[in-house]
Amino acid sequence: MRLSTLLLISLSLLLAACSREPALEPLLERVGALQHAVENRQTDTAIDMLSDDFMTGKGQNRKDAQRLLLFHTMRHQSITILRTQTDAEFDAGYRDRAIVRFNAIVTGGQGWLPEQGRSYQVESRWQFSGGDWYLAELDWEPLL
Repeated sequence: MRLSTLLLISLSLLLAACSREPALEPLLERVGALQHAVENRQTDTAIDMLSDDFMTGKGQNRKDAQRLLLFHTMRHQSITILRTQTDAEFDAGYRDRAIVRFNAIVTGGQGWLPEQGRSYQVESRWQFSGGDWYLAELDWEPLL
């Protein structure tokens, strides 16, 4: 491999690593923690990460989200979320609000092999309060 090619690849990797604003890293960790709580059927932990005035684009509130999560944890022994193309940015003009967009493949089943699965394009809005990030709004559309 030529040195110029190696330098170009190294520079590309460095720029990719620096493209995410460091102040957003705690938010992305919180997104991962929420994903982990859902996958591990820790409904109380997941619900605690929602803001008190949480809403979805479908008109569901925090209580509806809790019911939906409980339903799916009872229905599926295993839940897996594969998150790709995650992008995070501060909401325009605010350092305590942020938007996280990603694609997700969500599967559920009774054993190792999933029995159901769908892919979604997800947009979430987060609010920083009391030293942590809380999910305030969630909207999703199925990907075909």
